Amino acid sequence: MRTLIILFTLIILASDQNTHVGIYSTCWGGDPKAHGCMYIQLFPDSSFEQRYAYHIGVEAENYGRWNITDDTLILNNNLIFYKIRCLDNREADSDTASFSINLMDNNSLIPASEARVIVNQDSTTFLTDFNGIISFPKGGLSSLTIKYVGCKTVQIPLSEILSSCSYVEIALDQTLDGQREFKNEKWLISNDSVKVVAEIDSGLLIVVYNLVKR
Repeated sequence: MRTLIILFTLIILASDQNTHVGIYSTCWGGDPKAHGCMYIQLFPDSSFEQRYAYHIGVEAENYGRWNITDDTLILNNNLIFYKIRCLDNREADSDTASFSINLMDNNSLIPASEARVIVNQDSTTFLTDFNGIISFPKGGLSSLTIKYVGCKTVQIPLSEILSSCSYVEIALDQTLDGQREFKNEKWLISNDSVKVVAEIDSGLLIVVYNLVKR
């Protein structure tokens, strides 16, 4: 009996989720995916395709997984914008940490010369050399923010890896240029619309975009 109840509950949940499958767009007429339209398409297999409108500077398609809890659409894509590894741990006790910053494209690595690097979220910007190398005193070094044209700006925590390494390789994934990370991002959903919301003071939500089901 319990098995039947669980099975019935799963069928109801799946049916409810399928009612939300479709395309939601800011463009009410014509092609809902046309240039300048922000849209999200929810597929039956719980995957999604999404794109922001051109006027906020990003028009690359984003992909991921979706699910619904009550009136909330939850989006995830688990993108990995960089990889980090220790190149040499024989000098872990060194007072200086060196970083080899590279661009990763189809598993090949190219030195990221003149990449902009910020230490511990400070305001001072440093540049890597022609070979993508940069070094800093280890004391107090907790994170690097790296900016490079064609790559997502990333903030990389360092405390753990620097405890056993002084020469670190960081590879920025160029193939994800323009992609947006979704990590348990929550939008409001109804039978006929999706609302992209932002939280302001005291937990008050404001609607930033209203996407109508097409």
